[in-house]
Amino acid sequence: MTSPIFPVQASGCNDIGVQYHIEYQRTGDIKAIDASIHQFQKALDSTSPGDPIRPGQQFNLAVGYLNRFRKRGDLEDLKHAILLNHQALKGTPNNQYRTWLLHNLSGCYRERYQRQGALTDLDYSIQLGRESLQHTPPDDVYLARKLESISLSYLSRFWRVGALRDLNYSIQLSRDALAQTPTDDSGRSYRLHCLAASYGYKFRQSGVLADLNYSIQLAQEALDYTLADDLDQSKRLTTLAMGYRDRFRQLKLPEDIDNSIALYKSALENSIAADPDRARRLQGLAASYTYRFRQGKALGDLDHAIEAGQQALEITSANDPIRAQLLHNLAATYVYRYQNTDNTEDLNYSTQLYQKALDSSASPVLDRIHGSSILLLIYGQAENWAQAYEAAYTTTSLIPQITQRSLENSDKQHRIAAIVGLSSDAAAIALNAGKSVYEAIRLQELGRGIIADSLNDMRLDISELRRLHPELAYEFFQCNDDLAKSAVSPSQDSHPNFSTTASHEIDQRYNTGRKLEQVIEAIRSHPGFERFLLAPTEDEMKSAAIRGPVVVLNVSRYRCDALIVEQDGLRHLQLHGLHESDIQDYAATLDSSSVTTQLLEWLWDTIAGLVLDFLNFTQPPAADWPRIWWIPTGPLAKFPIHAAGYHGAGSNTVLDRVVSNYSSSIKALFHFRENQLKVEMPGMPEKAVLVGMPNTPGQTMLPFASQEINELGEICASLDLQVCMPPPNVDAVLSSLRDCEVFHFAGHGQTDPSDPSKSAIILEDGKITVASLLQRNLYAQKPFLAYLSACSTGRMKNSDLMDEGLHLIAACQLAGFQHVIGTLWEVNDKSCVEIARRTYEQLRQEGISHRSIGEGLHHACRSLRSRWVAENEERGGFKRSEELQKVSQDSITTRQLKSSEGETGNPRDVMSCDEMPLYWVPYVHFGI
Repeated sequence: MTSPIFPVQASGCNDIGVQYHIEYQRTGDIKAIDASIHQFQKALDSTSPGDPIRPGQQFNLAVGYLNRFRKRGDLEDLKHAILLNHQALKGTPNNQYRTWLLHNLSGCYRERYQRQGALTDLDYSIQLGRESLQHTPPDDVYLARKLESISLSYLSRFWRVGALRDLNYSIQLSRDALAQTPTDDSGRSYRLHCLAASYGYKFRQSGVLADLNYSIQLAQEALDYTLADDLDQSKRLTTLAMGYRDRFRQLKLPEDIDNSIALYKSALENSIAADPDRARRLQGLAASYTYRFRQGKALGDLDHAIEAGQQALEITSANDPIRAQLLHNLAATYVYRYQNTDNTEDLNYSTQLYQKALDSSASPVLDRIHGSSILLLIYGQAENWAQAYEAAYTTTSLIPQITQRSLENSDKQHRIAAIVGLSSDAAAIALNAGKSVYEAIRLQELGRGIIADSLNDMRLDISELRRLHPELAYEFFQCNDDLAKSAVSPSQDSHPNFSTTASHEIDQRYNTGRKLEQVIEAIRSHPGFERFLLAPTEDEMKSAAIRGPVVVLNVSRYRCDALIVEQDGLRHLQLHGLHESDIQDYAATLDSSSVTTQLLEWLWDTIAGLVLDFLNFTQPPAADWPRIWWIPTGPLAKFPIHAAGYHGAGSNTVLDRVVSNYSSSIKALFHFRENQLKVEMPGMPEKAVLVGMPNTPGQTMLPFASQEINELGEICASLDLQVCMPPPNVDAVLSSLRDCEVFHFAGHGQTDPSDPSKSAIILEDGKITVASLLQRNLYAQKPFLAYLSACSTGRMKNSDLMDEGLHLIAACQLAGFQHVIGTLWEVNDKSCVEIARRTYEQLRQEGISHRSIGEGLHHACRSLRSRWVAENEERGGFKRSEELQKVSQDSITTRQLKSSEGETGNPRDVMSCDEMPLYWVPYVHFGI
């Protein structure tokens, strides 16, 4: 839409300029813009600097330059428009036209952001738009236009940063603008188009088909309202084309992709060659041809996609934010053609394009790394590990920018899902490139536990910073406190309250996040704080192994390794018999019913046995049990490494050689160790909160839950713990956690298959979710133990977020508990009582300590395992031949075994059909 002209005092040149402006609005003739600029410049040149009509003339000239920029895309025109708007604003301190000047300048900065990608321009656009709205009365004739403009700025920020708040606010503003636009208003088609675009973004975020269908409906309405000679018809066509393409991706209806292609073609036919949006339309057309090729395999479609993509690339500047997206989409088309023609020139060119996409600094980070997995794969297949490492290094260094500190955890989850497995691949590539174990771990940790790290950073002990730099310490604390307290959902009132109150809440969180980044940089500028909140150094990693070796199990398509951290150094052991595909095969069906001795033996042969032998843990200990911390990555995080082994006889098991503990990352372990408090706190009551839920609404009865709580109550009392059994409702339980030492829950757990933050323990009146636990901050009290005697408290079903470790166990650790015991999947009600009792009895015998927690669970599981072994022997279990044992010990891969089995069923089917369930396997300890 074009901007209105200031009604300045009549003059010959200004009047002529206005007439040319009207002609451009009517015809779209670029010559009319040139003429209007010429006349407005003559009018301005003839006006003295102090003349009151000068700001109006500056504004009119700015409108001319802005219109010409939108037609031709020359950034010099936009530069002139911004300068003239600022000059006009400076000369208009406080009158009725100031809000329009602010609005117009806001649009200019948004346009510049969209062409050059500087986030500061977008921030300033929003600031100006807000100021304009705050001073606009409800009956202003241009209110709808101003609402729509700032809506587009928030939509742009959502696209760049990923905050769902921005998208929702943009939609509400756009709906408000549409509601204030009469059906016969010429601006209605534009507002329908903008709302359609917003709902298109919402679909790409939510995956809800109703949002997409509504977007298509709105886009069609916008097109129906658009006159054939409307200057913006090509924009309406583009939005509708994008909607049909998105629906094709969802439903695979051929007519949708055909419509998309036809609409993109029409949009291109209705726009001039110099149109600034032409590259975006060509890129959209290329993407639609690519999707049609992927379904129909017609090479003609692929050729059309390449042609359109190349044309888009040729007219796109290096600073255009869309460049990375354009490059990796074009690269994909060349990969597809290589796969069909074996032309290595196509593969080589695609590699160059992917690399350029990664290096496109003006583009959003997610767009830059979107094609990184394929780029790494191309380098890897060519065994060009030096280039692969450089690309992996760049990719992982960008990962922290994906999740700005202002983003809420739900937004972070959505963005993190796009980088699943990248950091593990980077670690494997680093080893193949001959880099150090430290470098491999450093790269690997950059892409894991991102949400946990951000929460840990907020709860860091800053006493030393407070002592040396109190002002920075205060700012750091205040920013984190403001982020923690900010509302999850801003108020949703209508204009004007919605535009002021809600935008203030949204922008305050965003600006606080930006300020926090600046504070952190300032802290790092001081001696002794250069690595503030950065990954641990090699020496710090080694200090994390003070209580036993830390073993990071890195899983990648390129190789699998145990990256081992010990006090005297870092080593690695390549696990030649372990393959990512085998892990994924097992993980696809892993639950209590699928865990068999065959799985435990496979884990021993391919991972645990090799690692323990490498560490010289070859026999049961004669005295003190050695301890080990496992950090499994990717799909391996689902597996019971601590239970691996041959449990029929001998000591070829993890349980018979070491005490196993788990951590989500080395950084998390280092953080928890660094911030631990002593268990003994003189003068403070030590309280054990015990909660049992034998009867849970909508769940099966747990007859042994009450017995478990009663038995533990007696043991806790003997440990001089004050036993508290609050009512099993959400408020009472959360309140009781504030000053407890031990929290024990016996009841039902629930794993959310798509959103791990919604996984929960279930109480009488609701749930305590991962999200609600993450909001708790018990670091000041530093409670000792959370024991979650419930199903699946350490389980995650969303494979895209496996490396985040967002389960109930981790949530309790992040809330402040030093040790957490939980389960990987469903558990037996009666076994829970025995495991818990034996664990707590160990605490009574040895006293509460960091060592006794892990050892208590370890010996409880060993005891139940020993009984399981005896019962299986009585029932005739463990029937296997010496040959089968030897085959297993030779570490033949699952894939090889499957091929040797043919179609006869389970690979390595070496257990008796009447083997007892492995109730002792799912219990795990996360702790320091």
